[in-house]
Formats: sequence, structure tokens, C-alpha cells
Amino acid sequence: MAALVGSGRELWQIITGQSFLRSQDQVGAELQKNKLRLLNGLLFYKPPSDASAKSLKEKKDVKKEVKDFTIRTSKFLGLDELQTNSLIELYLAQDFRESLEEWETKLSDERYAQTLLARLADFYYEDRIYILQSVKHLLSYSADDKHPYKEKYDDCLQMFGDQLINKVIEQYKVVFSREAPSAETHGNAMDERQVAKWALQCLREQCELLETVFLYYKEYEMHPTRLLEFARLFKTQGFGCRQTNKHHFSPGAEVFVTRLGFLSSLILIEGLDLEYLQETPASAVPNHPIPQDQDTFKALDRLITGWGDNPHHAPVLLGWAALRFVALPDDTSPTTRKLGSAALNIGVFQYLSGLLNTEPFSGQTVLAGVVRLIVRGLLSTVLSMFHEDTLGGIHDLISVVTPVLEQKQLCRLFWESDQTSGLGVLLQSACNRFPLEFSPLLRLLTALAVDRETTDRVYEFMSCLPGYTELLEENKHSDIQGSASGTVWTLLRHKALYRTSAGLVIPAGTQGEIINAQGPPVVRWEYTFNGWTLCSCELDNFLQYSAGGFDAASKQLAVRVTEVAEILNKMLSFDRTLTETLQPVTAKLYPIIQRLGAAPNPPIDVVASCVQCLATLAQYKPDKVWLDLQQTGFLPFAGSSHMDVNKALSGSGMYAGNYGNLLMSLERASGYYPVTIATLKLLLALAKGLQFQEGIIPAIVFVLKEVFASFYKWNYTNLKDRQEIGRRCLEIFHWILFVSEGKDETMDHDSKDTRLTLREVCVNGLLYTEAGHSVLEILATGVENINNVVKLQASAFEGPGQDLIQMVKLAFSVVNRLLLLKPADGETTSPLEQALTYHAGGAQQGKHLVSVIAQYVYHRHDVRLTRLATLMLKRLSQVAPMSVHACLGDQAIPIRDMYLTRLQAKTEDLRLKVVILEWLTVAVETQPGLTELFLNLQTKEGKEGVKEFTVGKNSCLQAAVDMIEAKKQGTYLCPPELHCAAVAFLHALWQDRRDGALSVLRGREKFWEGLLLPLQKDLPAVHTNPQVVTGQLKTCAHVMNIMAMEVHSIGSSSLNKELKKCLKDFADKKRFIHWSEYMTSLVEHLCEEEGPVDPAHLRENPYLVFLSACRVALLVAASQETTMHLADKNMKAKIIQNILTGITTLVSHLDSVLTVKAATLLTGLYVALLPHWKGSLQPLDQLEKLVPILEDVVGNSQPLEKIKTPLFSAILTLLKVKGEDSITEDTELVSRLLSVVCTVVQEATVYRPPQPAESGKTTGTDRQGENNDTGNGDSGLQTAKKDTYSLENQSVCVLEALCSVPEVWLEAMGRH
Repeated sequence: MAALVGSGRELWQIITGQSFLRSQDQVGAELQKNKLRLLNGLLFYKPPSDASAKSLKEKKDVKKEVKDFTIRTSKFLGLDELQTNSLIELYLAQDFRESLEEWETKLSDERYAQTLLARLADFYYEDRIYILQSVKHLLSYSADDKHPYKEKYDDCLQMFGDQLINKVIEQYKVVFSREAPSAETHGNAMDERQVAKWALQCLREQCELLETVFLYYKEYEMHPTRLLEFARLFKTQGFGCRQTNKHHFSPGAEVFVTRLGFLSSLILIEGLDLEYLQETPASAVPNHPIPQDQDTFKALDRLITGWGDNPHHAPVLLGWAALRFVALPDDTSPTTRKLGSAALNIGVFQYLSGLLNTEPFSGQTVLAGVVRLIVRGLLSTVLSMFHEDTLGGIHDLISVVTPVLEQKQLCRLFWESDQTSGLGVLLQSACNRFPLEFSPLLRLLTALAVDRETTDRVYEFMSCLPGYTELLEENKHSDIQGSASGTVWTLLRHKALYRTSAGLVIPAGTQGEIINAQGPPVVRWEYTFNGWTLCSCELDNFLQYSAGGFDAASKQLAVRVTEVAEILNKMLSFDRTLTETLQPVTAKLYPIIQRLGAAPNPPIDVVASCVQCLATLAQYKPDKVWLDLQQTGFLPFAGSSHMDVNKALSGSGMYAGNYGNLLMSLERASGYYPVTIATLKLLLALAKGLQFQEGIIPAIVFVLKEVFASFYKWNYTNLKDRQEIGRRCLEIFHWILFVSEGKDETMDHDSKDTRLTLREVCVNGLLYTEAGHSVLEILATGVENINNVVKLQASAFEGPGQDLIQMVKLAFSVVNRLLLLKPADGETTSPLEQALTYHAGGAQQGKHLVSVIAQYVYHRHDVRLTRLATLMLKRLSQVAPMSVHACLGDQAIPIRDMYLTRLQAKTEDLRLKVVILEWLTVAVETQPGLTELFLNLQTKEGKEGVKEFTVGKNSCLQAAVDMIEAKKQGTYLCPPELHCAAVAFLHALWQDRRDGALSVLRGREKFWEGLLLPLQKDLPAVHTNPQVVTGQLKTCAHVMNIMAMEVHSIGSSSLNKELKKCLKDFADKKRFIHWSEYMTSLVEHLCEEEGPVDPAHLRENPYLVFLSACRVALLVAASQETTMHLADKNMKAKIIQNILTGITTLVSHLDSVLTVKAATLLTGLYVALLPHWKGSLQPLDQLEKLVPILEDVVGNSQPLEKIKTPLFSAILTLLKVKGEDSITEDTELVSRLLSVVCTVVQEATVYRPPQPAESGKTTGTDRQGENNDTGNGDSGLQTAKKDTYSLENQSVCVLEALCSVPEVWLEAMGRH
């Protein structure tokens, strides 16, 4: 019996490329390791057995109460005892939501035990589904040349061979025939609710298995005997309807039963291989594999000809009729005709239309694509053999063909194929009936536009239609003349087709032919015309008719308007060059919107389709669309412009427009919201494209107050609309908050822009109005609700669950941005912040919202959702005045355990691990309770009664240290981003002086070796790959800071022996010189960088972080020379030389805030090192290098006191070094130095700043430019004054030093 070595979900995440293991070799190894599990599928899970129970009882590492519970779970699930034990361990590691330390003690509580059994059942059921979905994924992409793992998938399937399909069919038969569990056979926990859940699981598994069969035969040929086997099996099962346990089904089970019927029918059609009939000539049809096997053919014929009482039979009957028609050309019996009639009577095309519009056959998955391919083969074969008129109405055929042709490959295949057979017949037929039957051609052409190339073909086709079809009675007798047979007619006078257009006139003499044998005569005139002109005329026609109300005629015209708008929308979405060409048609949409918007009870689908088209047009011409829309009064508008955001958000002086009236009077009353969905799409396009956005502020305010604030309370006929409205609103807010421009806060107060911006309105609207409550409602959806919806969606990659996840992700992104953009001058806490930080007072008030957010760590389907939730916790830890630990309540320990589980998992997403570590890094400084929770330090009595700290069972400290082990660095187990995040967390512990954690780290074997390893390696040159190198720079910076802080805070005698050894090794390899040289090359690259630098993010700049760390490390090394082994004079001189080279490079590029800050750091470092290392330097040599630097800085027009001051201080230090007589020998150097000093002293005298006592009288103009390091204006001013006075003092002291030497200095100074 094989144990469960990992969960099915983990396997699925790895082979689909959603885990940390993404290389081809890693995926291939995982497939090889799990080959038996994938091959056997559900058969891998064994029933309970005495042998396994005995083996479990003999296990010594499992407690008795756990063994008893495992046996009970085994009975409840019908699963082998040892596999059950593995399942429980996996559940505890991956999905358990309580404290791992207490669960065993609670097993004696029957209520707790039953709850745990139910959760284990859910986990087990999902594990089974994930295994089936893994096999399905292999089959879906094994033939996709663009898929990165295509070869690995194909190798795995080749290894399985025919065994795979045999195993899948065996599993299906076993699952279909399983008897329902009961309390007698599976224990008293198996109540009615659990039986219903089990029955639903059986249906889900049957669907997954039939989908696997269907996907298998898209690549492999189905033998006729296998087709016969399937036909008999599905007939016996009533195409999924004759379920053994149907009396246990819950209300939602019917969806799965219907899907089983669809899949059964599709598998049989797939087995008929109707594509063969299309691809081979008629003479080769007898070679079709089914007719060749006469016995099987006859058996199938006897079986299928007896069908006809089930809707699922319809496509099979039609397909068999087609195959029988070509396989038995000499058959004179009416059997074939009866089969076709039976299929039509059951409603075969309505059935296929319903199938193609049902999940999972309606999406963009591989399964949906294969379904469309099979249906296309059926339709092409039937249309090639039978006239479309004998197959029922063309409208039913079109309803099936349109979703098929919307698949890009099939649409291209259509245009490349012969238009006189197959599906091309439908296009010709629809064209022959146009415009008498308007819809078929428009719907077909709309489906046939799927990209730029096919859109151009549709445009050309529609531009030159070869005939005009109408009822013959539309012509006066005096205007036409018929032939003797009455089948050909001739126009005697010119005929204007529309009163609104002079362009559509059929000239006299044009002949027409009667094209129908029954009903009122229909004539098709041989007249070539432009279909787009006709569409424009139809729009004009609608405007005329709708002026008098909406009767039957105008409603029929409304359908035409909808179809015209839909084809325009589709074509414009693929080809922007058509905006000018189709402008005469699109221009008619504005008056239609205006007319219908003001009408009492308009057809809202028409309005929605027109607005949808304008939304697409607005992507290319937003200003033109906005200008024309303003004339219609459709969108909300303001009577006057507002300067104050609060007044704007109050809605004062704003009007809802025609859209607002439609929403309130029609859409909310009916629960149907097509206009709202289209309008939100339009507003997003306008917000993105408008040059001046003030005009749509009233519309955004309306969305905030009237749509988003209450959309979740509305009634809906289709719940998908609720998610779509929420998602579209959030997309608008997301774009405004992330991309649109806000006010320039750096402008002077007098010149600052006072106009409202979209961002200002959006930020305040979400923070201070009910709209913010809606965002939080979305955040509070909760992991349980999301997981339940995901379980029921038909596909793993799309469906209502994915839509809900996308909406919650957008909400997280919006709230994260809101907290960042909140006005700095906001004195009061906004309602949104209050809701986030409010502490729930009791259990009955529900969970704290922060706890709900943290519990998204249990979500496994989309890792980006968990990542965004963790980013939210990081942001709250930074800005919120609360204890996150307290908000988590009794869920704190389970949440911590799950975060650490995901942090330590080898297969977990890399970015999630990084974000978790970033959150913990922030928490070290701002959230002491949360930090203690995650550190989980324990105390014990050590030697001599001293308390010692140890790491608890679950500690982030252990996880972080394990990540940076020396053997893992540089491998996939410790990529650069993860390494940097882990070291940054450790750096935060040192900065915050977490002595307990530090004592544990110091005592860990090989900790210092692993930590300092990055400093022993050479980094590549920055310009080779800046993105990679900058991450490694930060890692090295954090390590340098830790090393410096440790040496500085711990005496040499108390330093860890391993650290001492590492420091000795560091010095012996001359790594100080290496990093000072690298610092020089880094400065050169920094000077070459182009583009603006945001001063707000200066602290996080990797170059500055690294330079700052080098500064700290060198200063500590200078003060602790013995400990750091930096006593060699040549080494010191070389380091100083490299620093001066860097300063020289920087002072010639002081054109950005980045280079100025870097120069400030290096000059500060230089002057700080001089007092320590002056004995190793030649003063004159240093002065010769400093004077040119000082000349460049003083000659710069910028206020660079923070660079000038340390330079003067350094010169003063050098002048005081013994042996200064040698300096007087270089009179030219003295002259240059005096010139610079005199210039600075003169400037300080002329531009002397006000005294500190007069600071209250100064203006704010002096505060600019010197406030890079502080956010407070007053402190910035004081800093500027301090720097100025310091510079003045230093320059005078240098002058004094120069004056105290022999007369040659006085003579030189006299010349200046």
C-alpha cells in the first residue's frame, strides 16, 4: 500500500507551474515521482484493511488517542488506515486552522471530533479532485508546442501508454456504481448532510473522469469497439441521469448531472470521427474505421437507432445519421431520415447551443476548445450532406455556429476553407436572406471577427454584398414586371431603399429572382451595395420609429440596432483604423442613446450595446467620445465646477443624467444591469484617455455614492452581474489611484493647482463615504466563502470562483494604495481606517476584519490573493495605531503556524515568502506583540541558574536562518530575492536589539559562516544585470550592518569564536579593499544612470543602502582595528584612495538628488576615517586630491553645505598633522586652497543667514532643498542653519591654520 507522500493540491500546483519549483527538470522529477499516483488516480486510494490497521497500531510514534481517531476517520472516509494517517498529517500541515499544540487533547470531545472529521472529509475530497485535474492538465497541454512543460507532459503520457485510459474508465465505473455510506457502515458522524456531500463529490469525480476521457481522445484514436462500449455504458446509465444515489442529491447536484449528459454525448460524437468525412474524398469514405468493422458498425446501428427519448441522444443521432448516410449509400430504408428527424424533433441545435453556453464548455480552456472543434466537425459534416432548410430554421443553426467560430483557430480555418461547403454554406445562406432576415448575417459576421486579420475580412465582405432580399409585396405592381414563369422579376423604376439615404437606390432594369417555394414570395435583387451604409440607414430608421414610442415594429428595429452595435464593438476592439471608416455609423449611436435615455420605458439592451460600443471607441478617441457624449446628457454631470472635494462628494449641484435615471427606474427594479456594466467600462476608458479629466468627476462621484456604495445590496437575476459590477468599479478606482496624476504637492502654495483631480476625489470618496464600507465588505468575503465558490466552479482556471478572487484582489490593491495616498494633513481618522483598526468587543460581534484578512493565508487556489492580503498586513503594521496581534484574537497561533508552514514549504511561491519576511521585518519595529508571537522564544534554566532562550517548535527565526545556510545560497532553495528578505529580517532584529533572538542566533552553529558568506563572494559588475545586482547589493548591505553592529556592541573578548574566525578570514582575503573598489565602480554606474529619482524613495535606493552600509562597516573597523584585523597601513591607504576616487567621480555629476546624497555619504565617511587613519596617510598627497574636489563643489551653484563642510573638516585635520612644513613647499596648492577658502568665507559674510533667535521671522523659502533627510519643515530649517554655521566655522578655522604658518602663506593670502 502506497502512502500519501504529498497532497494532490501540491502536485497540481507544481505541474501547472504555480509553485516555487518551476524548472523543466523539477517538474519532470515530480511527474516521475508521482507516476503511479497519476496513473491509478482514484484507485490509488485503498479501502480499510486489517493489515493496515494492525500496522497503524504498531506505530510507536503515534499517540493512542490519535490512533483511535485515525481508525475512526478511516472508517468514516472508507480509506486505508495508513493512508488516512498520512492524510491527517497532510491536513495538519497544510489546512488546519487551530493550534497544533492542542488538537490531540480535544479529540475526546465528540463535538470537536465530528467537526474535525467533516473538515478531513473536505480535504480528502479536494485531494481526489486535484489528482484528476492533474491528469486532465497533462492531456490538455501535452500537444501544445508553446507550453513550457510540453515535453515533460508528453513523456509522462508516453510512459503511461494505453494503461491510462483503461484506468480512467475503470475509475469511472467504480465511482458511478458506489453505494452511498450510512451511519451503520461509516460511523455515527455520517449524517444526511455528510451523505449529500459525499454524493455531490461522486458527481464531481464522474465529471472530471469523463472530461479526462474526452481530452484523451482528442489526441488518440478511439477504436470502434471502445465506442460501442461507451455507447452501451452511457445508454445503461441514462447519459448520467440514472444515478444510484440520486435520492441523496442536494439542490446543486442537477448541474453536474446535466454536465455528465453533455460529456457522454460529446464523447460519442468524438468517437464517430466525423472530421474524417470532411478530410477525405467520397471514394475513401468506406475506409472510415467504423464502417470497416462491420460487426461493430451493425451493433452500433442497432443500438443507436433505438434511441430518441433523451435530449442527450440528439447530437449522437444526428452524427450517426451523417455517418450512416455516407457509409450506406445504397440503403433504401428510411432509417437514416428517421434518425435525422428524431434528432431535430428532440431539438438538437437548441441542445448544442445550450451545451456551448454552459460551463465549462463556454470558456477559454482547452476543454472548451476541443468541444467547439467537435461540434464544428458535426455541423460541417451535416451541412455538407444536407441542405440547411431541411435542418430546421437558420436561427437555430446560427446560435450553435457563433460560439464555435468565436474560437480564433476555428475562425481562421473558416476563412481559409471553401465557402461553398460545410459552415461556409451558412454564410452564403445568411447573405442570400439579408436584409429581410437581418440577424443571421450580422450575428455570423460578429462571430467571424476574432483578430485584426479576420476583422478586415468581415469589413470587406460587408462592404460589398451581392444581393438585396425583400418580400415581393414591398414593391408596387406598377414598378415591377415578372417573367412568364413568375420566378424572375425586373424593376421598371429606380427604387430608393431608405428615405434617409440617397445612396441605397436599386436602379431600374435590375433583375430579381424568387428564392422561396413556400410562403409569401421573396425576391432577391441582383444589386451590389455597402452593408455598412445599410446599417447606418437602419439606425436612422430606428430613430424615426422610436420617436412615437415602442411598438412591435420599433422593437424589431431595436434588435437590429443591438446587432449593429455589437458588430461595430467587436470590430473596433480589434482594428482601431476602422474608427474613421465606420464613423458615419458610430455617429448615429449618440442620438440613439440620447433618445432612449430620456424615454419612459426604453429597451435597455439597446442602450447597453450602444454604450459598450462607445466604450471601445473611447479607447482610441476618448476626447471625441466625451465631447459627443456631453451633448446627450447620458452621464452624470454637474451644474457648476467644484474646488472643494467635500462639496463635490456631497453631490451638491450634481445630476444623475439619463444613466442614473435608467439605473434607478429600470435596472434596479428588474435586477438586470447591462447599462451599468457597459457604463462602467466606458468610464474606465474615459478616465484612462481623457486629457482633461475634470469633466468626468461627477460621473465618478455618482459611481462612488450610488453604485459602488450599495451594489452588494441590490437584487440580481444573475449573481455574476454583482461580481462584474464590483470588479469594474474597482478597476476604475485602481487605475485612478495607481496611474492617474494627482496634484503636485511640491509647488509653492501660491502657484499650487486648486482644481480637483480624479485621484483626490477617489481617495476621499473611498476613505470618507459609504464606498469605503463596500471595499471592506469585499475584503471581508473570507477564505471560506471563496473556497466554497471555487469548489463548485466547473474549471480550475476560470469560473465564478476566479471572478470572485479577482474582485477581492482588486479590493486589496485599492485599500493598500489608499492607505499610502491618504492626505498627510488629514487630522481625523477616516471611517475606512476606523473599520480596519476597530477592536471587536466580543465573540458575538464577529471576527475582527484584520483577522479575516490574515486568514487568507489558508487560501491556496491563487497565491496572489494571499500575497496581497499579507501586503495589507504589512501596510497596517506600518501605519495603523493598533496591535495586529490583538486583532487576531484566538486565531493568532493558528495563523502564525500557517504563515510559517508556507514560509518553510519548498514548493511555495517565492514572492509570497518574500512578502511574509517583509511583513515580519516591518513588524519587528512597529508590532512587538506580533514579533514575539512569530519569534516564539522559550526560556529555560541554563548554567549557573541563568535563563537561556531557545526557539519554539514554530518560529520564524528558525525559518529565516535555515534559508541562508551556506549550502543553500546560490541554489533554487535560496534565490537572491529570498536571501535578501531573510537577511533584512535578521538585520531588523539587530537594529531593534531583540536580545533574546540575538542570543539564539549567536549560539547557532555555522550561523556566522552562512550570514557573512555573501561578503566573501564577488558580485558581477552592476551594468551587466542591474536588476539582479541591486538585490544582491541590499543583501550585502544588510550583512555588513549586522557585522558592524555586532562588533560595535559586543566587546572583542565576548565575540563569538566563529565570528572572530570569519572576520579574520575576511581581512586575510582583503575583502575591505575589494568592497571599497566595488564601491568606486558602483559610484561610476550611479553617475551614468538617467531618469528622475523620487526623493521619497531615497532611503530604499539599493546603491545608497550599500554605500551607507560600507560607511558603517568601515567606521566600526576603524574604531575596532584589532577585532576587524584592519591595522595594515597599506590597506588603509588603499581604502582611502578608493573613497577619494568615488568622491572625485561624484562631484562632477552633482545633477541629481541621488548623486548628491551619495557624495554626502562618502565625504562624511572620509572625514570620519581621517582621525583614525591619518598616521597611514601622506597629508600633502591627500590635500593635492582634496583641493580639486573642493574647487568643483564650491564652484557648483547648488547649496551643497553637507558636502563642503566635511571637505573643509578633512583639510583642517590634514593641516594639523605633524610635518605640515612640507605642505608650504607647494605654493601653487596653497594658493588654490586659499582662493577656495576666501570665496567661502566671503559668501558666508555676505549671505550670512539670520540668527537662531530670529528664526520666527524667516520665510519658508529657505527651507527648500535642504530637507532631504527629514519630513519636518522647522527641523529642516534648523539643519540648514546648523550646516551653514558649521561650514562658516570650518572655513575660518582652515584660514586660521593657513595664517599661522611662515610668511610665504601670508604672501600667498595677500594676493587674494
